[in-house]
Amino acid sequence: MIYSLHIFDRHCDCIYHGDYAQATAVAGALDASEQNKLVYGVIYSARNLVNKLRREPASDAPFLAFSTSHYKLHYYETPTSLKLVMITGTGVDTQAVRDVLRAIYRDIYVEHVAKNPLAATTPGPSLVRTKKKPVDNSVPPHALITNVAFRSALDQLVAGLMAGSD
Repeated sequence: MIYSLHIFDRHCDCIYHGDYAQATAVAGALDASEQNKLVYGVIYSARNLVNKLRREPASDAPFLAFSTSHYKLHYYETPTSLKLVMITGTGVDTQAVRDVLRAIYRDIYVEHVAKNPLAATTPGPSLVRTKKKPVDNSVPPHALITNVAFRSALDQLVAGLMAGSD
């Protein structure tokens, strides 16, 4: 079961958020902006905790996933600091989801967004506010990938995964 997918850029902006199944009534009560901030805060905190507890030098990923009694959060960071986060049911295999996240980046994001100079994105301010950057309420609260081919390919992949998990 796949609950949601979030993609964050290197500036902490959520550039894609897709809800595929409701985890709980509480998650449905949060608006997308608040949910994005909470998810980014969780991965930021977990990365910092893992880095501080680590004895050996940092590897390619500070952590792969963590789970609670209700869901499992899977994390994949690209060399360009793009962060892909998938929230699934607890029984989902971590390595399989990591491979899916890698494929989403390699086969869908790179092909439909990074290599496409005409890919439409809606720029927005960062989730991290600074004193030099005033809040502009006329701009959407986060950047969004509005490329139809990206969304179509991603929805097709997720639908196939959800059908295969039944």
